[in-house]
Amino acid sequence: MTSSQTLSPTIWSSETVGPGSVNGNGDEVGRRICEAMLKVVGAHGYQECSVEQVIEAAPSSRGAFYRRFDNKLHCFLAAYDLGVDRLASRLVEAGGAGPWASRVRRVLVETARFVEEEPAVSRALLLEVHAAGPDARGRRVAVSRQAAQTLEATAGEGAAGSPRRHEEFVALGIIGAIEMALQSRLERGSVGELWDVIPDLVQFALAPYIGAKSAAQERRWAVRDCALRSESRDAAQAALTGV
Repeated sequence: MTSSQTLSPTIWSSETVGPGSVNGNGDEVGRRICEAMLKVVGAHGYQECSVEQVIEAAPSSRGAFYRRFDNKLHCFLAAYDLGVDRLASRLVEAGGAGPWASRVRRVLVETARFVEEEPAVSRALLLEVHAAGPDARGRRVAVSRQAAQTLEATAGEGAAGSPRRHEEFVALGIIGAIEMALQSRLERGSVGELWDVIPDLVQFALAPYIGAKSAAQERRWAVRDCALRSESRDAAQAALTGV
């Protein structure tokens, strides 16, 4: 199995997308190794991660690893592609149909849900990728740019009164701000705080396209979405602890 050029689904578009390209050949052992790579890197850092740790976490064998990957970096690049495809597929499903602004709101809420549910994988995708060298950083930049291009391109969807279009740097700034919010909370180990900041990110992302008044309305919907998520999470924790 070889790593492929990352191609994220169009997460703010209503277009239906197929499965990700990484491990699309049905190589379940390779997929399991890649999943283990993301988790080990997220837990211990890229520099501290070893092939032996990944093999043990998979679980797999050295032979199975080296039949698929040349080295740790080769595996991480394939794992990064897999992780991005998996995240993007969730965002496509969460976005669903409906007005563009509502899809953006749901995508941001689902992003917070993914980070909370899979903090180690999120650390690998957002933080540790920078420690893996220029090839990995190039993939990271490409994903950010594609997200910005998709945000800008899909803002034109709809009938009269649809969101206005801007130069690409506006969308790049929005994506950069979202990434910084995620990264800072992952670095501090406080991903639960994302539920407090998501409504502000929704308003910030939408205001240049739909205006301050409409963006503020979407922020109110985002506050509701985040509150419902927090109530659900608290109820689940109470059930687990017998409170």
